[in-house]
Amino acid sequence: MVALSAAVALASAVSTATGADALSGEAAYGHELIVRTDRLIGPAAPDPARRYSGNGLTCQSCHLEAGTKPHGLSLAGAAAAYPKFRARSGKVVTLTDRIDECLTRSMNGRPLPPRSREAQAITAYLKTLSRAPRPAASEGGDPLVELARPADPGRGGRIYAQICAACHGVHGRGQHASGGYLTPPLWERRASTTAPAWDG
Repeated sequence: MVALSAAVALASAVSTATGADALSGEAAYGHELIVRTDRLIGPAAPDPARRYSGNGLTCQSCHLEAGTKPHGLSLAGAAAAYPKFRARSGKVVTLTDRIDECLTRSMNGRPLPPRSREAQAITAYLKTLSRAPRPAASEGGDPLVELARPADPGRGGRIYAQICAACHGVHGRGQHASGGYLTPPLWERRASTTAPAWDG
């Protein structure tokens, strides 16, 4: 029931974000960029100068259902969390900085020009989603928490084989579709700049 209430709040925010009168259309375009990243600003973009994402992933490859799915790396409330200090960067980062970190690290690309329509549109969409409060962990807020114990690769491998492999594949290469990914790869060369390539 709690997760359902979170989903309803997110759905309401998305309907606002994609409505005809939403932020002069910028949030609606931001939604399209999240869903069709590879085709609009990625390798499949018609204009090479607008290829900011360097792989076939979309933002919603990680942030499921355009960042609205509870327990799917929800983006609800994310815009309200910035600026903030990030240990990885060793500095205070803005929302724009964080978007560019996704593009350059997770998507093997380059930063968006700060005043570009794309940067403004993604920011507008994230701000619209922030009208819904960020769900708590029990509601799908997805905090990334360090384990208080050593990882167990054996147990992780068994869980992966039982649950994850059905979508991501036995070797973690995901499922390709129309030049992009139906399900994202986990460690294929084109998947990320931070994950090691794995050809097993």
